[in-house]
Amino acid sequence: MAIAIGNAQEPTSHFLRLPIELRRNVYSLLLPSTISQPSQAHTNTLWRRGCISLLQVSHNFYEECADMLYSTNTFEIDIKYDSIKFHYSWLTHSGLKPKILYPFPSNRFQRNIQRIRHFVINVEHVDSYQGMIKYNCGGSGLTAGVQGQVRDFVQQIRTSRNFGRIVIRLSDGNKALNDIRRVKVHCIEREKNTEVTQSVLDPFRDLKDVRWAKVGGSVTPEYATEIERAMLRAT
Repeated sequence: MAIAIGNAQEPTSHFLRLPIELRRNVYSLLLPSTISQPSQAHTNTLWRRGCISLLQVSHNFYEECADMLYSTNTFEIDIKYDSIKFHYSWLTHSGLKPKILYPFPSNRFQRNIQRIRHFVINVEHVDSYQGMIKYNCGGSGLTAGVQGQVRDFVQQIRTSRNFGRIVIRLSDGNKALNDIRRVKVHCIEREKNTEVTQSVLDPFRDLKDVRWAKVGGSVTPEYATEIERAMLRAT
């Protein structure tokens, strides 16, 4: 099917006369899209690269393509003590999975944040030892800093009232240190700190009307259930 890009801004564009369902089918073949990995729940979200030049054709094209690009795909967000980043990872023809981290929100997202419905959110709360190395901060200050970033993120997206799937994963930092922490003393310390570190997810209680929510990682089952129920609750 020819899309007649040169005439797309004209009211007589043949493509824009097609039913919206058919136009969306065409867009789905051309625009970037996330790849479903149902059997790999803890892997990063992967994108299939596509053509975003369609958004520059005309106002009608922009509105329809932006709505589909942002509302149907899953956006992975990395939240740390010092940053909030959009985790963009794509699959190459050779099977490689390169990634780029973009500040979130930025100019590329600001206009369309309310369109985003699906999130995978990775929240990192390192221990005080790693916190002093990475951020020169530890203890309650480290927890407050991570929670502040989570709160800022929630404030940015909470205006959306049409959330679909939201997955939240809390990690405790560098996986390479997990073997060291398996000794009894460190395990006891981690159990005592879990209730404190998981509190960084408290701002997610302010998200409402989420269709499907899942909280996992370094949290207790009871706390995960509380956050999930709060997010599923209607306003």
